[in-house]
Amino acid sequence: MSFAITVANLIETMKQPGCPVCALEHKAARKAVDSFLWESMMEPKTRETAMDAFGFCQPHTRLLVAADLSHSGLPLATNILYEQLNGRTSRALQDVNAQPTSGATLRRLLRRVGIELPQRPAPVLTPTARCPICSSAEQSALNALNDLFEEVEKESADLMAAYNASDGLCLGHLRLGLTHLAGEHPRAAQRLVQISRERIDRQRALMQEFIRKKNWEYRDESLSDAESNAWRDALTFYTGLPGDSFTHKVDEPG
Repeated sequence: MSFAITVANLIETMKQPGCPVCALEHKAARKAVDSFLWESMMEPKTRETAMDAFGFCQPHTRLLVAADLSHSGLPLATNILYEQLNGRTSRALQDVNAQPTSGATLRRLLRRVGIELPQRPAPVLTPTARCPICSSAEQSALNALNDLFEEVEKESADLMAAYNASDGLCLGHLRLGLTHLAGEHPRAAQRLVQISRERIDRQRALMQEFIRKKNWEYRDESLSDAESNAWRDALTFYTGLPGDSFTHKVDEPG
């Protein structure tokens, strides 16, 4: 059951460019990092999940360090966590069997004459848990999607007006919502699919005009703003990022 405050938050988020559920998911990830650093890290069970995942994923590791450095200027929590993780990883590396597998010599000989036998590689350094921030953020996204599907199912006028004026769901969150919620909210699923189809068909038509007008034969025809920006709208659907994110500049890790 959706609550008025969560629906209001969802509607407010729709005023921003990009996929609203992406924005809420990123917000939840930042909150989860803060909670991990200042409330949960010293709890053995929480820390063990991070150990089982071999730490955080790449973007959430950067988020962790940014929050840690912003708090005191010293990455104390990061040192505590990854010192322990280094111990876990070192022990796992010690257990890696680097000896030739059974039949390795025969495989090499056959490979020389162009015969490749199927082989299932043995798992090495396999994490037994997901990045804990990914898990927390994805659950937050599912909660937001549940609120969205409920309100669309009820044909909430305020939410539908906000959704139609927004960039809508990205492909990833549309897929997630349809996978988990379409059975419970079939009318909402149908409506959201219809809106997405109408948008991508409209974008495609505009991009076709962009391509046509870039042909030398039609060089005197000017591009409309919609035709010039349709590709940005398309990329927003596939990535969830605001259209103005796509420039010649790239935020390199570092």
